[in-house]
Amino acid sequence: MPIRNLLVAFDGMKGGMSSLRLGLTLAAKHGAHVTGAFAYEGPRVLSAPSRLATRGLSREFRNIADRIEAPEREAITRLFHEATEDRLPEDHLTWLDLKGRADTAITEIGRYFDLTLIGASAATTDSSPHAARPDVVALRSGKPVLIVPGNWPEDRQVGHRVVVAWDGQRAAARALGDAIDLLSPFDEISIVSVGLLESEDDFLARQLRFAIERHGMTPHFIIEKATRSVAKVITKVCEAGGADLLVMGAYEHSKFSEDLIGGTTNDILRDLRIPVLMAH
Repeated sequence: MPIRNLLVAFDGMKGGMSSLRLGLTLAAKHGAHVTGAFAYEGPRVLSAPSRLATRGLSREFRNIADRIEAPEREAITRLFHEATEDRLPEDHLTWLDLKGRADTAITEIGRYFDLTLIGASAATTDSSPHAARPDVVALRSGKPVLIVPGNWPEDRQVGHRVVVAWDGQRAAARALGDAIDLLSPFDEISIVSVGLLESEDDFLARQLRFAIERHGMTPHFIIEKATRSVAKVITKVCEAGGADLLVMGAYEHSKFSEDLIGGTTNDILRDLRIPVLMAH
């Protein structure tokens, strides 16, 4: 199933710009439609008292919030149109101005798209207050998310050299399936397994090989024992092989515990240098 319908969570920041540029590149390659979306939640100092006020006073709070929001919304909208000018036919571009928390708004609208692109900076604590967190969107939307580093080169494609972080779980299987459906064929595909497979001749490793080969690609297996950080192994493999895409599942345990004690997902997002296709 080729890509036909792309969503870009666009907040005008560095990661958002990189996501938009890559989205436009993918759309041109696949003949897809690109929709940019910006979600803005009004100042909490205004929204909190409005819940306790009379109807007239609540309306006044809302009017004040709208006046505060308007300049930023207009600036973000203008940036989107400037960045997309002459890149795609007009009927292949759409802009959505959303209201509400970014995580919720992008998650809800993302369910109607093949793939959502989000800047990597949105996964960190120093991101824009209006940025949707890609791990949360992947977890809750039911659709794959492509997380793009802010320094990703404008002319660099994804999907030539692909690394798959394979733990045999549902999320990893979903992410691999989505990547094959949307972005294959790949020139190279490497399967990284840490502490799961003994060798590429294992029964399950052979099933994985057959599944990929039946899509016209030959996987290369990299099997490590669970004596090192999984995130460090994956990062090293990506860097050594010049990978342009990492495919991985998100959160096989709760989001709360991942945030509390850390985990492979958080470690990867923190040190991200290449795009990551993530699904749950």
